[in-house]
Amino acid sequence: MSKIIFRVALLYILVAASQAQLPPTQTCASTATPPSRYQHIVIFAFENRTWSNVGGVGFGDPAMPYLHSIAGSCSYFSDWTETNTSQNSLTQYIGETSGVNNPNTVNDCSPSTTCRSTDNNIFRQVRLAGGTPRNYVEGATSGCSASGNAAKHIPDLYYYGTYTDSSGVTHNDHDYCLTEVRPYSEFDVNNMPTYAFITPSLCNDGHDCGNSTVDGWASTNIQKVLNSADYLAGNTAVFVWYDEDHPTPNIQIAPTAHAGDITQTGIGTHAALLKTIELMLGLPIMQQGQLTTAADLRAITGLASTGGSTVSISISPTSATVASGGTQQFKATVTGSTNTAVTWSTSAGTISSTGLFTAPTATTTTTVTVKATSQADTTKSASATVTITPPSTSVAVTISPTSATVASGGTQQFTVTVTGTTTTAVTWSASFGTVSSGLYTAPTVSVNTTATVKATSAADPTKSARATVSITAPPTPVAISISPTSATVASGGTQQFTAQITNTTNTAVTWSASAGTVSTSGLFTAPTVSVNTTASVKATSVADPTKSGTASITITPPPPTGTNPNFSLSATPPSQTVVRGSPAKYTITIAPLSGFTGSVAFAVTGLSGGARASFSPASVTVGTSSVSSTMTIDTGKGKTGTFTLTISASSGSITHKTPVSLTTTR
Repeated sequence: MSKIIFRVALLYILVAASQAQLPPTQTCASTATPPSRYQHIVIFAFENRTWSNVGGVGFGDPAMPYLHSIAGSCSYFSDWTETNTSQNSLTQYIGETSGVNNPNTVNDCSPSTTCRSTDNNIFRQVRLAGGTPRNYVEGATSGCSASGNAAKHIPDLYYYGTYTDSSGVTHNDHDYCLTEVRPYSEFDVNNMPTYAFITPSLCNDGHDCGNSTVDGWASTNIQKVLNSADYLAGNTAVFVWYDEDHPTPNIQIAPTAHAGDITQTGIGTHAALLKTIELMLGLPIMQQGQLTTAADLRAITGLASTGGSTVSISISPTSATVASGGTQQFKATVTGSTNTAVTWSTSAGTISSTGLFTAPTATTTTTVTVKATSQADTTKSASATVTITPPSTSVAVTISPTSATVASGGTQQFTVTVTGTTTTAVTWSASFGTVSSGLYTAPTVSVNTTATVKATSAADPTKSARATVSITAPPTPVAISISPTSATVASGGTQQFTAQITNTTNTAVTWSASAGTVSTSGLFTAPTVSVNTTASVKATSVADPTKSGTASITITPPPPTGTNPNFSLSATPPSQTVVRGSPAKYTITIAPLSGFTGSVAFAVTGLSGGARASFSPASVTVGTSSVSSTMTIDTGKGKTGTFTLTISASSGSITHKTPVSLTTTR
């Protein structure tokens, strides 16, 4: 009998455990009235995914059945933007908790005197309001610690700002680190803090492990909150948050949250979520960073009955008078969304996608409405009234002078006479260059060019006058180049140089050399030297003696008798490790052997993942002592791993190679 009782009890336990992994029948989409203020906010932070990395919008990956089910029951945005799309994790975590794209917390740096934030933040806000903020860290066993995790995923470790409370006492955010940054093992769904930012381990947050691990962890840990009495009472909201990359996955979970995809663009952002959380907790909105233009997501997601889109739109000018067939440029300004695009429409005439209105032909005075509608929130629009005046049949326009010749970059004043109307104003335009109040400024040209200046009547845009402007190009100065620009010549040897003269028919040059001799045809003969010597060859234009070209020459002595000149190649350090995106530098050294002299060029192979290499200098000239060059590897945002690079040094028929190792980490 006792065995039967034990088996029945075990069965109940297993059934209860399996049911705890599944969301309740109705996690969200309740028709109840949302609370005006929430008692608890819980954020579960995950890593390094776009929607395409989780099987598409709504977590369609078969390895993520739990999050797919939650997303289908609750709200999520198909377009969600992180704080800085070109930065890594830390920037996003600081942005989610302060709203600031902080230039000091970049490249996943560790907390230090130079890597910290002094901005206001959600932890301070909750603290000042008398609430309990917490940053729970999975893997940590003590307070204010990143042990077993990564500091870059624990935002409360980075806040060091000073502030004064309502009693006039000055505090520093970091004074509360030991109290607020706590091991995740202390998180109790039956006694939740006001604000909980939960940092799973590097495996469970998806940084080091796959989607199935993330989903399994979420089904246990998120579901515990959704099964809690506080959540079921309707006073708790849960957010599934990914740090990067755009468009980042996200879920907004609350009993009254709307079900399904919210497709509006430019609304969902890390800053918008922070602003929404502030409003849900009854906190003032921090007037800093991206929060000043972020949207309030409460109404659109069903998290509250009030709030919602903060999009507003204005149009300029709000009224205008345009002649029949004339044009008027309108401008729309959209605030409250990163998506500032608008759709233009008009009750008559036409308007371009940039807001340029063209009036219809009118025989009597007509009124038209121009409208700009926000694409981020199509319920928001602004209108302008346009009065269209019929043309006057007696208007005439003349321009003086009707033609002119202007030097490149020069000016010419034009005047206009308008008759047949009391409105003598005109609109000036030019096919090239600029014109203002009739003063035409020619563009800079290299060849003779023709432009047209036009004056159009404001009273009757169908009437205009034109003038032709001939723009003359400046004479082109003589230019001289020499080839090659540098050379290495053995003692007593020769080198042929050539000179090219442009912009003149007289291509003759005068050759000269600082050492050795050079013929009238450019053949340089080196002097006899016993040590490396530098000389120069110069070609001077006969047509314009102020113009010349110079080449540098390195003259090398002959090697000692009976030896084979050579050199050795070495590189330091032999291996190194850098964070992806940071540069790696190696020192390359060439040492002469057996009297070797000459130019040695460098190259490298084995680069991967978009990395690039450069040498400074790209080649060296070896004399009697060792010379060095610095190789810099730009790792970019390519692959991480360990790569073997092969450096080669070549001079004539001599080539030496040496390997180095480079490891890049995230």
